[in-house]
Amino acid sequence: MKAFLIPLGLLTISLGTILYPALSGDRRLAFRDVSHFYQPLYRAIDARISAGDLPLWNPLDQFGLPVAGETTTALFYPGRAVFHLGLDTPQSLAIYVYLHLILAGLSTFWIARRYHGSVAANALAGIVYAASGPVLFLYTNPPFLVGAAWLPMAVGFLIEAVHRWSRSSFAIGSLSLAMMILGGDVQSAAQVIVFLVGYVLFRAVRRLRIARRRTRRSGSVRLGYSMLMTGTARRLMTIGLAIGLASAAASLQIIPSWQWSQQSVRRHSPSPGVAQLTAAEPYVAAPSAWWQAPAAGTHQSNVYDFSVGPWQWIGALLPGVCGEMFPENTRITRLLPSEGKTWTPSLFLGVLPAICLLLRLPICLRWLVNRQSPRGCGNPLRIWDGMILAGLVFSLGGFGLVWAVREIAYLFGGAMVLDDWNAALGGPYWFLVSFVPGYSNFRFPAKWLVFFSLGLALLTAHTIDRWSRTSRDGSIRASAVLIGISVLTLVLSLLPIGSLGIDLRPAADRFFGPLNLSLWQLQAFGAAVHAGLFAMIILVLCRRCTPGSSLLPIALLALTLVDLTLHGRSLIATASAPSDVKLAEMQQTTAPLRRVVSLATAPRWPERWGTSSPSATTDPRNRRIEQVEHGQQLSLFMRWHLDTGIAKFNSATSISHWRGPIFWDAVRPVLVDSPPEQASERLSRLCQLLGADATLQPRVAQADHGPTASTEAPLQVSLDARIRNPGAAPIQLVDDWRVVAPSEIVAVLPEHVRDYLAGATEASILESDGDSLRTDSQQISAVSECQIEAHQPERTFAHVEASRPTLVKFFQMQDGNWKARYRATGESVWHQAISRPVDFISQGFELPAGNWQVEFRYRPTWLVPASAISLFGWGFGVWLLASGSGRWRWARLGA
Repeated sequence: MKAFLIPLGLLTISLGTILYPALSGDRRLAFRDVSHFYQPLYRAIDARISAGDLPLWNPLDQFGLPVAGETTTALFYPGRAVFHLGLDTPQSLAIYVYLHLILAGLSTFWIARRYHGSVAANALAGIVYAASGPVLFLYTNPPFLVGAAWLPMAVGFLIEAVHRWSRSSFAIGSLSLAMMILGGDVQSAAQVIVFLVGYVLFRAVRRLRIARRRTRRSGSVRLGYSMLMTGTARRLMTIGLAIGLASAAASLQIIPSWQWSQQSVRRHSPSPGVAQLTAAEPYVAAPSAWWQAPAAGTHQSNVYDFSVGPWQWIGALLPGVCGEMFPENTRITRLLPSEGKTWTPSLFLGVLPAICLLLRLPICLRWLVNRQSPRGCGNPLRIWDGMILAGLVFSLGGFGLVWAVREIAYLFGGAMVLDDWNAALGGPYWFLVSFVPGYSNFRFPAKWLVFFSLGLALLTAHTIDRWSRTSRDGSIRASAVLIGISVLTLVLSLLPIGSLGIDLRPAADRFFGPLNLSLWQLQAFGAAVHAGLFAMIILVLCRRCTPGSSLLPIALLALTLVDLTLHGRSLIATASAPSDVKLAEMQQTTAPLRRVVSLATAPRWPERWGTSSPSATTDPRNRRIEQVEHGQQLSLFMRWHLDTGIAKFNSATSISHWRGPIFWDAVRPVLVDSPPEQASERLSRLCQLLGADATLQPRVAQADHGPTASTEAPLQVSLDARIRNPGAAPIQLVDDWRVVAPSEIVAVLPEHVRDYLAGATEASILESDGDSLRTDSQQISAVSECQIEAHQPERTFAHVEASRPTLVKFFQMQDGNWKARYRATGESVWHQAISRPVDFISQGFELPAGNWQVEFRYRPTWLVPASAISLFGWGFGVWLLASGSGRWRWARLGA
């Protein structure tokens, strides 16, 4: 236990130094999803939890959606207790990130200890993993950081259970998988399983030679092979049992997520009529042939977003050599035509891991080519080699075999070949998407980079231990190679690249301006000096320290701590909160609003941001990141509307219902084709159709105070809220409706929307195959009243008086868990009703004439059984851990 104090203290100091501005509460974490997506989301959820409510339904996003259905909400994750310490959400979020980075380091330290390494070397592995670029930059997406924090224990302990059965190892590995899922990172948990299965199968292939030898010795044809098959089947069964235990423990997250995913745009498979109706829309685009490139914008295309090009691997050797994304745009790789979205600006894990990687690479290549190991080294392929290889090749994503053939042909002067083919075809990630069941629902190949970080961290610890005992000739050569690379980079940074007339426009960023080539050269110069200086220090240490000396691991640990702390500070972006005056103005503007239709999914940011460099301003503090963050918050960008309690129909969510995009596809042409004099009226009718009380138009402007200062001048943010339906209520009584079969609703929807927005009809459409209470022969005048008595996210209660059968329309999406009932006023007996989709995106039921009390309740069918299964899973896992702790064996992994 005392051994934990060393990595815990070092991680606390290093990561605390990196994250101090956000941990102190003076500033908040900024850039990407951590700011405009998760901070307002977590604040809204935790406010309801603090009030004693279990938030199962979110009425503020789109047409309503289940909270637990979005895995990234991490509703049932125990680590969310951090948000209930009485601190502000920005500071709590920083502590949440900080604690999971420490957990990532400690879990790596513990796994490295399973290899019988020294305390210093294992502590170094923990620091390398937690402060590495691919892990540290996950602060921008907290659920993925949670997955990276638990991943070392999930992989390490399950591999140990696969090698030699241990109840404790099996329980820890399985429950770590469950924590990854509960934390919102199902994809990383799935990738752990993929890696484990691949490891077992690769191990079985390697041992075929041993099986043949045993067959020859025994004289039995089947003996050796039967032993191999039995061992492989046992290992695969262990993995299957781990999946079962993890699924049981995380069932509170898995079941609602699975239920919601069946209705998502990723899983919806439209009929041919739907595909023809909205063929231009990506979510229902007709499937292409297996070899063709998927249509842009489709989920089949989005699965390859954030692919890591092989040219970015140089970033693992030199810190920041590929350029930065903020506060100044120096991302030089954006000039490459194949460069896509950037997942992390740096793959750097430290100079020492880079030297270990350069030392390990020729050994593994020699074994792969000649199948022979260097004399005295035994089998060089270990588990960390598989992690490094898997992390690099799977993160390639869309850069597959077809892409490689196309690029090679182009380099040799040939025409563009295989132009219509999918560039990912033949690549490792394409294989996962095409042949691993369910993996096509995931995205972001770059998430495999955490395996690269973990493998290289373990390799570094193993190498340092070996250096402490034996010769270090290889380390001297690898250090010299890295010094040579640094010198070449240094020379490149001094060349007059700006005079070559390179077109820098493709590398421009809409927030942080055009590519600053001169600043990139300065950063490349610094990266070369940084790597070269640290490599020379390591070279001197390796030459001076005698074998067996305990000074070398300690010196390398301190050196790497300084190295990664200096590098990590450049990866964290922070911003201050908007001034109290601006927040007050925003609250005053939005106070009357409850449900809005945003007329701009993204505000029109100042054009000067994309054409002028932040360094051009006279402000020495360079506040571009402040401007970006404040503008997004004050304009209710992404999910900032949750902070104001405003429901926004076209907000950004992790997973959307398939009905939403099809509905907007039917609305869009009607509004676009509207004559100017009818546009306002049709927007008002749209608000009536959705139960919204306003349309919202965020406007972002920037005062001009001169040619340079205008870049960082204060933003003028306004919310043009034009109230169009002031009488909007959560429940509406409809006197005129028609019943349409669910199989016909999509074909009827465009005409219905067109007629409704044009004012040609007041009727609604109810999806039902049953008999309707409505009869056209009734001539009774419509006299109906609705009084809302209670309106909460999971329950709405109203009093309804109707002189004839009425359609009660409730403005929330029906996901299958909303229940409706009614009873006569003054009576206690409830009548159950079936609430069906109304107008495609709301719900409702037909109510007989009378004086009624009506209630809509959200009662998910999964809550009780999922809770019971989860309790059983955790109870069984804890029992396994307790019963196996007395027989815990230390095993060498990765044999």
